[in-house]
Amino acid sequence: MNTQLRNQHIFLWLIIAIILPTGLLISTEIPSSYLSNFDNSKATSDVNYYVEGNHLTFQVFHPFKAPTVFLYAIEDNNKEHFLGDVTAKGNFHFKIPSNTISLKVFDQHNKISLIQLSLKR
Repeated sequence: MNTQLRNQHIFLWLIIAIILPTGLLISTEIPSSYLSNFDNSKATSDVNYYVEGNHLTFQVFHPFKAPTVFLYAIEDNNKEHFLGDVTAKGNFHFKIPSNTISLKVFDQHNKISLIQLSLKR
């Protein structure tokens, strides 16, 4: 390696040493508000449910954009029962209380209710 290549090598490493930490610092400052860009009007078509007695089958056709989405069963006295995590696509099976009147899909990260479904039995 001659002197010119050695100088270019040092210069490139110095640039990398400056750009890499700066890029990491900038990327950590991106707000997580992009997770709240959720279209509630489309959400009800992305989920479906079936009730047989006290057994609920909850279907998610498209995964939610939020990192954690929980499903709650709401009884007639407004008491909420945590059923489980429904963030991913697929079928989820839960046992629900007999006096459940609605289901709530809740975005745990942004602390907002995404969907409120009245239960049809």
